[in-house]
Amino acid sequence: MFCWGGKGKIVELKGINLWYESFGEKSNPCFFLIMGGGCQGILWPDLFCEKLASFGFFVIRFDARDTGYSSYFDYKKCPYTLLDMAADGVLLLDFLKIKQAHVMGTSMGGAIAQIMATHFPEKVLSLTLLATTADFRNLVGAIQGHSLEGLPLSSPSQECLEWIGSFSENHPKLNWIQKISKQLEGWKMLNGPEAPFDLTYYGKMMVKTVLRQRSYKTLLNHVSAITSSTQILLDTLGKIQAPTLIIQGKQDPIFPKDHAEFLAASQPRSQLFLVDKMGHNLNSCFYDEILGKIHAFVGEK
Repeated sequence: MFCWGGKGKIVELKGINLWYESFGEKSNPCFFLIMGGGCQGILWPDLFCEKLASFGFFVIRFDARDTGYSSYFDYKKCPYTLLDMAADGVLLLDFLKIKQAHVMGTSMGGAIAQIMATHFPEKVLSLTLLATTADFRNLVGAIQGHSLEGLPLSSPSQECLEWIGSFSENHPKLNWIQKISKQLEGWKMLNGPEAPFDLTYYGKMMVKTVLRQRSYKTLLNHVSAITSSTQILLDTLGKIQAPTLIIQGKQDPIFPKDHAEFLAASQPRSQLFLVDKMGHNLNSCFYDEILGKIHAFVGEK
């Protein structure tokens, strides 16, 4: 099968197909990367993966269920949670005969990583959590239009919520060009106002993701999975034993920095690293700063 955006392989694991791609030597310690909600594995940029592999790691990125070349689901007939998605990752590691991995997740992928570390602790050497949270109640409540009064953490910006809402089932169908434009609009907003935005890079990446995504309706399944997993994620608080590095942009419009501070306070073996001018995106201008911090953190373990 020809694969746009990454060569990779597709494997069938207990009834689910998962696309994955690796960088570096398999004999090296593994870094397992989990992408965010509605995002394909190729949104872990090639250069980022190559740089991480150059530190002496075997790096794996993959398409989560309902994205890219992996399996798609009818959520009403086959609902799932982020715990199921964590189990998908464990299945892939087991298939590759990787006993333990350094696990890195961003946004929803960071929540999946926390759940993996809690429910499958034997698989996780360390955690690196990017632009994420331990409490989805603000996000879920805001999407559903519920009152957020009394919740302890900050809510997403209104601009973020309007963009997420534009992908609802009631939104008019978009043609190919409109899909790319809508994606670019969102990524620029998520980038934050101060960090440079590489329009050429993101334009090419959005073309690849549109070509690889077989159904856009299924991306709403990740919103449903998040909604059904709010308590599962809250139940991880204080239970993660793996050393944890928490990296958060100070201008993240979905999870403001108090989410990272709360997460760090709940993890006894964590370090918090706040990045000036960074939003929700893994922007190339921060690669060296972030990777240097990750390399130093993992090297201490």
